[in-house]
Amino acid sequence: MHEQSIRVCLLGKEFGLADAIARALDSGFVTRHRSDLNLNHWTDWQEWCDVVVLDIRSGGAGANFSAGIKLMEEIQRSASRPPMIVFCDENNSAFVADVMEHGAYDTVTDGLSIAELRQILRRAHKIHTSDKELETLRAAARNSGRMHQLLGTSPVMQELFAFAQTIAPCDVNVLITGETGTGKELLARAIHQMSSRAARPMVAFSCTNLPETLIDD
Repeated sequence: MHEQSIRVCLLGKEFGLADAIARALDSGFVTRHRSDLNLNHWTDWQEWCDVVVLDIRSGGAGANFSAGIKLMEEIQRSASRPPMIVFCDENNSAFVADVMEHGAYDTVTDGLSIAELRQILRRAHKIHTSDKELETLRAAARNSGRMHQLLGTSPVMQELFAFAQTIAPCDVNVLITGETGTGKELLARAIHQMSSRAARPMVAFSCTNLPETLIDD
């Protein structure tokens, strides 16, 4: 099956790299670019765009930087919220901290190779796509009263589903307690299927079946 191309928007005041990047990305990417930070252009493109590449550099201050931050805020508020890759000057830690605080997925410098940029764009798109798919599954579970093999429309079950959906993306241990037959393993499997480890196997075993001699203090 032919993989769909990643759609990249290149935006920035006097973005001299835009043409070169657009040509170099080549197969697997399609691009649109503008040499300004006009909010109207983003409004026109937001439904089309998968990843945004921004050049808002101006020494960390000035009209270009302010306009860039305003554009980043607008992108963050949009329904699609595509990941933003921001060009920065090397060793400008204050600039990096500022754009990351405003929602940048990653920062890059002029010295970055086109192969590295392709990898960053693909990774950003993959993570963003996975996040959207997870949110779709969560919405479907909320609307149907179902979460994987668990069913329930009562307020208590809906609260349990919401908590499971919140905790699933987190890299933490989860302790599930309850009476025998209440569905603890089903809940554990549901959390596993919504986590970043969903593609990996989940092994379930009963501690009650383990002899005491096999359990270390």
